Amino acid sequence: VDEMERTMAKYGIDKELIELEVLENDASVDEDTLITFLRAIKSSGFRIAMDDFGSGYSSLGLLYGMPIDCLKLDKGLFDGWQEDMPDSDTSLVRHIIQVAHETGRVVVAEGIEQKYQVELLRQFQCDYVQGYYYAKPVPYEEFEQLLDKKTESKASVDVIAKEEEILKICSGEKYSILIVDDNEMNRELLKSMLEEYYTV
Repeated sequence: VDEMERTMAKYGIDKELIELEVLENDASVDEDTLITFLRAIKSSGFRIAMDDFGSGYSSLGLLYGMPIDCLKLDKGLFDGWQEDMPDSDTSLVRHIIQVAHETGRVVVAEGIEQKYQVELLRQFQCDYVQGYYYAKPVPYEEFEQLLDKKTESKASVDVIAKEEEILKICSGEKYSILIVDDNEMNRELLKSMLEEYYTV
């Protein structure tokens, strides 16, 4: 933790802009030690996300003990989804999102590829969606070309930040974009390019 704080101070980076990830499987190794370590990180001002939630055998009880800010749901939770499936087939995800929200966490659904998945997640009030349904990672030059097309199809690209796209589910006229990049110059550049068309 001390080393990370020194690094942030050296480059003048706000610790609140840094989100550190822990994998769900890490929690099964030594939960007490992990919680102690995460609390030390959290108290220093860093944000913490649990990635790949649902890929292992951890329980929802983790959400009550882990000092995490963001829960990233594993793609495997959605792979079995189909159109017009009964509510019982999506109840697990719906309840995970509900518990996460009740404990003050933000939820990201990963690996979303189909429109009906997006619609269901919107109904469940999932905060963010990440996946190929919106866009695949593209080189910077191609990203610029997509922006030049402006909003011909409402949104050719909702957000691409480095190699990861995280998309805000919104119902307004103007799409919201979350830019995730540890380089402040990159963030400011992308913001200046996008803010005319999106809420950044």
